[in-house]
Amino acid sequence: MNFIETLTNATSGWSKILAGKPDWKDHFTFDAAALNRGFVLYFTAVLFAIICLTLRYGMPVPVVMLILMAGYILPVLAFIFSASLGKRAVKFEAPIVEIYVPGLYMLALMAAIGGLTLLIGVPLWGVIVTLTAFFLLRLARVAAGVDFAPALAFAFLNFLAGLPLALYMMSGGFAVFA
Repeated sequence: MNFIETLTNATSGWSKILAGKPDWKDHFTFDAAALNRGFVLYFTAVLFAIICLTLRYGMPVPVVMLILMAGYILPVLAFIFSASLGKRAVKFEAPIVEIYVPGLYMLALMAAIGGLTLLIGVPLWGVIVTLTAFFLLRLARVAAGVDFAPALAFAFLNFLAGLPLALYMMSGGFAVFA
């Protein structure tokens, strides 16, 4: 499966997840290669976002770059932690890879959109983190098959993980230390 086909299928799959359609799984593959593609896609989107930040504000000092990298790693770690916790504690019905793959693709999309908004000078990280939480709420409801309250807790945990980066970006902290 080539890169464009993967993105097209992921977009179709996510539109079905958001609509609550049961055939969303037909648009994803759930194997080790798909999981690796999700991680590579996310970290490529992060690299793109950091390049956009650098083009907009200049090269930051090393400490700020480390903080920035930690800020981008936190949402992935929170997503993996909360999905694994949900699988064990709430008994998500789906196999964990069926949550990881679409979730990583969505996190990549949000990182890329965040980079674009910063490049054009409209930092919308708060909106992006909120959209991410909404998408994860839908993922938990549709893919994991859980009730509203556990799905909301899953989305809220991931929202809290992305919030420090959002607040940092919105405050212009990157430009202050650059």
